[in-house]
Amino acid sequence: VGLAGYLPKLAFVTIVPLVAMVLTPPVGLLVVLSSQAASLRPSNVVRSDALYEALYFAQLISFLTFPQVSTVAFSAFECEAFDDGRYLLKADYLVECHSPTWRPIAFLAVSALAIHVFAVPLCFLLLLLRAR
Repeated sequence: VGLAGYLPKLAFVTIVPLVAMVLTPPVGLLVVLSSQAASLRPSNVVRSDALYEALYFAQLISFLTFPQVSTVAFSAFECEAFDDGRYLLKADYLVECHSPTWRPIAFLAVSALAIHVFAVPLCFLLLLLRAR
């Protein structure tokens, strides 16, 4: 990724997939409108098709980024004990666990897990149940 330190890496893998998922509705609309038959269908059908395309792309992004996001986020809680009594973050030995430097990392990691591991799949489950 080319980002120095653990916090920028965590922020990158947390935020970029969310931004990509937010941008899927315009992509879905472009996919539907680029098809030859889009001009022959009623506008509500085109909107519905665009929504399904957007959901497909959002789910694809979520599926592809889930392992990376969860791995990086869970590594925020892997600390290694040293003989001098300090606990350092395994992902970045410059960060001492449970220190003021580590707290924003822990907050962002918990947020990433709450969003990517729980909220996004829950949204997809609710959409599936609604479409049934």
